[in-house]
Amino acid sequence: AQGGGEEMNLLVDPAPTAYTLGDKEYPLNTSFRFGILFEQMMLDDALSNREKGLAALELFFPGKLPTGENEAGSAILWFYNCGKPWKRGSTARMRRAGKVFDYDQDDGYIFAAFLEQYGVDLEQVQDLHWWKFKAMFDALRPDCLFSKIVEWRSTDLTQVKDPKEKKFIQEMKQVYRLRKSVDEQEKLDLIADALMGGGDLSKL
Repeated sequence: AQGGGEEMNLLVDPAPTAYTLGDKEYPLNTSFRFGILFEQMMLDDALSNREKGLAALELFFPGKLPTGENEAGSAILWFYNCGKPWKRGSTARMRRAGKVFDYDQDDGYIFAAFLEQYGVDLEQVQDLHWWKFKAMFDALRPDCLFSKIVEWRSTDLTQVKDPKEKKFIQEMKQVYRLRKSVDEQEKLDLIADALMGGGDLSKL
């Protein structure tokens, strides 16, 4: 399976194992583990954008790299965003708290959710494509602990009227607070800036 940067549909298109540009194919590392490592790396303030770009290329492309103006960065962003077009989040959207999670701090909750809902042991599974992992991740039931934690984090307390419920959610926000609270759209924007802001990554 392969992709060429166009929008993909998991129901009718095979999950890509390579990025296609013209008549050339560039094999990809497609495991969900690479996607998680990539996100962690791209949000690491200790790394410069140049270091992030170089590491991203090594992470996703085991062989030759796409060349052309920003082509490598575009390819990585396309794959990370599961073949969907990236659009920068608006200021209004940023004010509406989205799904807030962290693969480091929430690893146990995510592991337990996949095991409970899908019977998938994320430590033992050998080959789970990043796009399939993300589809399963986004469809986790709202009653699992991880989904509840995400909901508590994103709840606007000014909209909660019941004092007891408000107090409970406030406590849960403290119990499950993140070192860095960034929602999914903000993550995507930050990653896009890091990948595309420094020019042509394929020439680094």
